[in-house]
Amino acid sequence: MGKAGDRFELRFYQSGALVVDAVPLRATVTVGRSPENAVVLQHKSVSRRHATFVLEDQEGSAPVKLRDEGSTNGSIVNGRCVRGETVEVRPTDTIQLGVFQVELLDRPDQDSRGPLAEIEAKVVYETLPSKAWRHPNQRLWILSELASLAAPVSAPAILGATARGLAACLPFEVLYLQLEEPLGKPTIVTLTPRGPCSPAEVRVSRELVEKCLREGVAILADNSELGATPGDGETAALRTLRSALCVPLSSYGRHFGVIYASSPLDVVYTPEDLQFLILAASHVMQKGATTRAFQMLQAGKRKLEAVLASLQEGVLLVDQDFRVLEANPAAVKIFGGADLVGRRLDEALGGFSYHFTLETLPAQGSFQLEEHDRGEGAGRGRAVRKVFAGTVSQNTAGDAAWRYALCLRDVSQTQHVERLKCVFVNRLAHKIITPLTVVCATNELVTSHLERLVDPELRDVLHQSLRHAARCVELVRKFVDCTAVSFKHGAGMKWAEHRLEELLDGAACACAPLLEEKGFRVRTLFPTGSAMVQGDRELLGLVFQHVLENAVKFGRPGGTLMVGVEEREVVLKLSFLDDGPGIPPGEMEHLGQLLYQVDPEDTGEVPGAGMGLWLAQQIVQWHAGELKLRSPVSPEGTGTLVEVILPRKATAPPRAEVSDATGVYDSVARGL
Repeated sequence: MGKAGDRFELRFYQSGALVVDAVPLRATVTVGRSPENAVVLQHKSVSRRHATFVLEDQEGSAPVKLRDEGSTNGSIVNGRCVRGETVEVRPTDTIQLGVFQVELLDRPDQDSRGPLAEIEAKVVYETLPSKAWRHPNQRLWILSELASLAAPVSAPAILGATARGLAACLPFEVLYLQLEEPLGKPTIVTLTPRGPCSPAEVRVSRELVEKCLREGVAILADNSELGATPGDGETAALRTLRSALCVPLSSYGRHFGVIYASSPLDVVYTPEDLQFLILAASHVMQKGATTRAFQMLQAGKRKLEAVLASLQEGVLLVDQDFRVLEANPAAVKIFGGADLVGRRLDEALGGFSYHFTLETLPAQGSFQLEEHDRGEGAGRGRAVRKVFAGTVSQNTAGDAAWRYALCLRDVSQTQHVERLKCVFVNRLAHKIITPLTVVCATNELVTSHLERLVDPELRDVLHQSLRHAARCVELVRKFVDCTAVSFKHGAGMKWAEHRLEELLDGAACACAPLLEEKGFRVRTLFPTGSAMVQGDRELLGLVFQHVLENAVKFGRPGGTLMVGVEEREVVLKLSFLDDGPGIPPGEMEHLGQLLYQVDPEDTGEVPGAGMGLWLAQQIVQWHAGELKLRSPVSPEGTGTLVEVILPRKATAPPRAEVSDATGVYDSVARGL
């Protein structure tokens, strides 16, 4: 025979679930709630040092002894409460410490795995006994019934089931159960031997109940030896009863109620009765905590549904495969009342035009949807085509089924008004540029005939007139170009794949005179192999051209612009970093607005028309990208960083129906 420690093991269970598995019994094993014990059991029914299992290795036998360390609730062996005693235990005994059941295993041969018929065992407890066999321990059966209650269960239901179970196996004169609900009145269930009754019909020792709730302790009150002269501190109810039990319903340090029982005159409650009531209270709170958590989740869900239903923006929750999990009423309306739940996002977007793929959507952060042309024509009275601006938010917590939240906002009217503004500006520019051309030609003719004049003041006035007229023509042409690009969106964009380096070289060539005039240098930091980008070559070239022009115009003479490219999984990020004076404080929030210019001295002489950055932002958005600005960059308060983020792969925009503004653009272009 090997060492006794190789034969005996301890296992600890709670409500049938294994808590501590296979603890070898060698010499002594201490059990309690304190961390210094060999086995730590976290529950208030267990004392800090509850019990010790002792192994005495003798010849021919190895008895195991259980020594209770004077625990509050005692140790229970075969239904008998042992407090401060040492008793011998065997593998067939029923051992319980607080709410935990202990199994003592005797395995003389660890490697043997014989059939069940060859193992001598004693059935101590069955969770589902046969109808022909009466359970030997009714209290265990009642606890099993409480543990098997389906959750979530309401407070009246759990208290009612507990009261019926206690009444079946505990002699009582009064049963009083009280459970407070977080969002309602306390639930109270009272019973007498005659059956359920009103709380007003029973007498309860308020002194015991208040002490139990105040201190969170389980109480066994015994008046059997007081006789007819009780102490002055007892209440009338306490003097008339023989013994009483009061157990708190506690969870996470809070006391939500009590279970109270007073005995008949011929019965005195024992510590075993108190232990049973503690176990019953533990089951009540376990079910109550589950129910409260479920109710809070349900309340949170209803609140979220109410908020989503009240939003005018459409909200879609999708999983990692972009399958729709939830859609608020506004989103359902946007998609024509279709049932969206369970469908993939690209399938649901069948009636819309968009410039992104599902893979690039999370990195973009924003997108735009536009209804397909339904063929009504472009005549007067046609409804404005629906356009929706969208944003993407990612669930980083990872504790919910949804991965992305998509919010859709109707911007149809806003875009329609912007288009009308472009039409107005385009037509006005067309009306102005013809007389300006005549004025410029007249000034040139007069200057050529009067060059021989000796009056220097007159010659200077004529040259100033020529310069201002030329500048007016340049500004008007910029307005025409700006509105023309707006008309091109969605109708005339030529989608193709282009080398990023070639687009930047083209922008540098367009800005060459300005670069040379200010002695500005452009340095590129590109990775090995030219990066490719998809989109309209002319429009993307305009973006880079306007960014370069702004850096040169507002930078210092002889400055430097560093251009870098960062290739990510689904996007390209271009960075334009200059060493200029930076953007003054308070101006960042206004940059990108149409016709807005930074002019800190209010001179009115800042070059340009305040359209370059606005137009660059529009074009980047048409390509499902994003333009960001940051200034200052350096600790000295200088430098500006412009970042252009574009998807590496994007869907080409559809050949959308063209409004009458395109005709205006064509006529202006022909006139110029």
